[in-house]
Amino acid sequence: MLFLHVSLPLCVIAVLVSVNAAFKCPAQNQSAELRFTVELGSKYYVIINHGVDIPCCAEGYEKIAWYKEVNGNLQPVPSESEVLQDGQVLQFPDIQDTDAATYRCHVVGQSKSIYLYTQIVVD
Repeated sequence: MLFLHVSLPLCVIAVLVSVNAAFKCPAQNQSAELRFTVELGSKYYVIINHGVDIPCCAEGYEKIAWYKEVNGNLQPVPSESEVLQDGQVLQFPDIQDTDAATYRCHVVGQSKSIYLYTQIVVD
């Protein structure tokens, strides 16, 4: 019996998100029932000093607000981020270590609210 020992390099690929103002939510139908129109991942891995857009695409809403979870409490998003497309996209033009957190998109309709949680991991 012959055994061959082959040594091959191990290649590990990590997916890192780096997006700058590229995400567009579909047009909103305000008369529709309150719902999310795009289901996306709930965790984003972002390279430090790069930008990222975090979408919260919905329809039938009156207002969208974004919050950052800090020590178990929700606080309004920091001023370094921008809220675009009528609140549907939270944009970080230059991610820093301090941006690593869980964010909540709070979508308010006429009779109910819905939430979407997204975690940003800075690498």
